[in-house]
Amino acid sequence: MLQSDYLMRMIHELVAVVQRALRNRRSDPEATVQSLGIAIGNAVDIDADLFFSLEPESMVSMLRLGSFDEQLCGYIVRSMLLRATLLRQSKQVESARLAASQAQAIAAAYGCEITESEMTEESLKDYFGSSAV
Repeated sequence: MLQSDYLMRMIHELVAVVQRALRNRRSDPEATVQSLGIAIGNAVDIDADLFFSLEPESMVSMLRLGSFDEQLCGYIVRSMLLRATLLRQSKQVESARLAASQAQAIAAAYGCEITESEMTEESLKDYFGSSAV
């Protein structure tokens, strides 16, 4: 029960940040990247700066060593891909490439592949709007 409550709290917190990110992504993409990064770090229980500095394979290894709950995978991968998009919009091309590679590595490791059609603004709004259980 405690595990379930913790998981639901992580999902709700991440969903709230992503919903704000989707509303504010054009006005201040750099601040949105920062808030998304912090929320993702909190959800995976790893310091965001450390987490996003890792190579994709190392990131997956850290998740496997930690307490990452696979039920978060869809939320985490979508959030990370949104973060990569915002980095690209902020002209941080190399950081965006790394962020996308990290998200893809997690998706592959945990079997939660996300297609491009699932990353449209409308699809993200639907996913994060209706997924707040």
